[in-house]
Amino acid sequence: MTKLAASGIATAFALVMIGGSSIATLNAAPVEAASPTSIQTSAPADPMRLGQCRIEYDSLSVDRQPVAMECEHAQWIAQRWGGRLMEKTGTGVVERAVYQGRNNFAGVPVSDVPRAGYCRAWIEGADEQPAESDCRTAERIAAAEGGRVLFMPL
Repeated sequence: MTKLAASGIATAFALVMIGGSSIATLNAAPVEAASPTSIQTSAPADPMRLGQCRIEYDSLSVDRQPVAMECEHAQWIAQRWGGRLMEKTGTGVVERAVYQGRNNFAGVPVSDVPRAGYCRAWIEGADEQPAESDCRTAERIAAAEGGRVLFMPL
């Protein structure tokens, strides 16, 4: 057997072992969650993993906040668009920084907040607001109409 074939077989075996252990872990998770001894609380479970960050905006409700993401990405977005940078540590969720930026959701109904990854031009006092779009289009509309751009991070 050649060295190349032997290393290929070893790699394939390692991948099968890793995949098998992942499947076993996934299969065990629902059983643990459904156990009758688990305690249910009224507060929703925090979906952030240890070391992850999220951006919070004061004018958005808890259910409309951006999802958790890698801290480097969250900081990059918060520096440009604003918001509170929150990080999950071993002691809980900690505020790392507060940035002033372009994102201002004040006065925007929850139904008009753009989906994750999209922007929306917001024209104050307009009867009908422009639809959500890519950020370049929203910036062009906001500049022409004298509005602002809303962005919801991924």
